[in-house]
Amino acid sequence: MDSFDRAGSVYSSRISEVLGNLRIRETYSFFVRYQGELFKRDGMRRDLKAELGRALNIKDATESVLHRGFMIQLYGAFERLVSDLVEAVLVVVQSKADKYSDLNEDLRNAHTVGSARLLAKLHDRTINGVSFDFASLQANMAACFSDASEYRLTAEPFTALLGVCTAERVDSVFETLKLGKAFDDALGRDPRIKAWAGNAGTREALRLARDKLNATVRLRNQIAHGAADPQVLDTEVKDAATFLSALGPALLEKAREKSQ
Repeated sequence: MDSFDRAGSVYSSRISEVLGNLRIRETYSFFVRYQGELFKRDGMRRDLKAELGRALNIKDATESVLHRGFMIQLYGAFERLVSDLVEAVLVVVQSKADKYSDLNEDLRNAHTVGSARLLAKLHDRTINGVSFDFASLQANMAACFSDASEYRLTAEPFTALLGVCTAERVDSVFETLKLGKAFDDALGRDPRIKAWAGNAGTREALRLARDKLNATVRLRNQIAHGAADPQVLDTEVKDAATFLSALGPALLEKAREKSQ
């Protein structure tokens, strides 16, 4: 299993986890909705009926609150995929360049600038509020600039300060890695994207995919930072999961092909 396969496996597991938790919630809601009918059934042991009654009367968050959390998890899985995808591409890139100076100049410059932007946060000791290993970054940059063979390309200079992964920013990451645009006609022809888009034409499938990703990001932002809490239905969670389950593998395959 190579880096692309590992990224895809982790991504699939994260989406499956969200859908599994959603099914658990739906089962709970079913019992709440029909507990009166269930309690009328003959043959249920008294202790089980009492236990079920206690479980169903627990006060917890509304369904919409939990659904909002599921949307955040789905977006987080996609953001992690973008980072893992970049890491997988860089493994291939580095395998073809014995020294830092052997890298494509534009890619090398982007890596250097990205690393410098991270080092500008050194006094904070964190990146986006999360602790970061600046010592390793400094040591690696020293290896890069001295053209040592033990240099290492990592995703952080390209992704740590990327912000939310809109279609435009994913395009930018792909272009920085010299892969062309992520959202191009080839993606619109991908069978997973076309199936998700109801077998629409290439350009229409591509437009729908761009719009859907950006809408997912906007909903994520509204949930995380908005003044008003949006109502999120279980169908919206399922729709987002179906879309991201198509988009993630399509982007991975595109990155794998373009980086070889």
